[in-house]
Amino acid sequence: MFVRTVALCSQSSIVIIIRLMSGYIRPWHLESVIRGWWETFQHAEYVCVCVCVCVAPIQGLSLELSRLSGYEEMKCTAHGVFPAPRVTWATEPPTFVDLRPVTRMMADKQGLYAVDSRLKRLNGQPNLIYICKITTSYGGSAWTSSLRERVIRGAEGKDLTIPCYAPSYLNAPFLNWSFSNGKDSSHILTYDSRSGDSVSSPTWADHVELDGFRVPFGDGSLRLMDPMPAEHTGIYTCVFSLPHNAHTDTSEEPSYWWTVGLVVAVLVVAVVGVLVYLKLKGKHGLRQTWTLTRREKTA
Repeated sequence: MFVRTVALCSQSSIVIIIRLMSGYIRPWHLESVIRGWWETFQHAEYVCVCVCVCVAPIQGLSLELSRLSGYEEMKCTAHGVFPAPRVTWATEPPTFVDLRPVTRMMADKQGLYAVDSRLKRLNGQPNLIYICKITTSYGGSAWTSSLRERVIRGAEGKDLTIPCYAPSYLNAPFLNWSFSNGKDSSHILTYDSRSGDSVSSPTWADHVELDGFRVPFGDGSLRLMDPMPAEHTGIYTCVFSLPHNAHTDTSEEPSYWWTVGLVVAVLVVAVVGVLVYLKLKGKHGLRQTWTLTRREKTA
């Protein structure tokens, strides 16, 4: 928390210091306080009002996809902020749907706010970028975070391009790629658009390729070469970042062996169905033969 001071003072003046923070004078009480002090010092020749505003700036912003409510929703959170900030949502590309986020702000014992804003994911538009922006009332730096999640599918043994595109509000960002198989996470590479420096993990260096000339223009797509299902199936995450701004693009590649297992299961069910059909058909034919023989004996 830091103090921002606003003062207009001259010599031989009475100095009044108004401190705005939790436990002291709140901003919305300022008018009544000044009115009361004016009645006390109205006969003074000079009165100087020095306003010290104590604020807790935004230190970080988190945006993630949540499914805990029974449906998919974007969850944007920030903590330890004062005064209460303003939260806005947008999508890229823009949609004609009216966005209706639900935003809650709770103050702790120190008067610092925790922000929780949620927006339902729009149906039928899987490639949308969801953008959450938090701004302050005192002119501090605004924070922006965006997220896009998608599913990609590739053929076994063939090179695969994993898409990653930055939204328009990011210019010459820093890029980071990582991978998770559900149990372990690993770093793939980082790229600095301004210096052109790139650092790759030794375990991934022979399997990935990045076009550094495209990154400053917002294209951080990664080429996965000679993918192996057992090692390279999982979630790929790219993060474009600048101070106070970040965009996350998550691409999930479904397991190849899960697909193979599904095909095998379908074939097994089909074979069992055919066998049951043939068995039932055989019993029906045997019953018809037995009935015909019995009739012949009766005749």
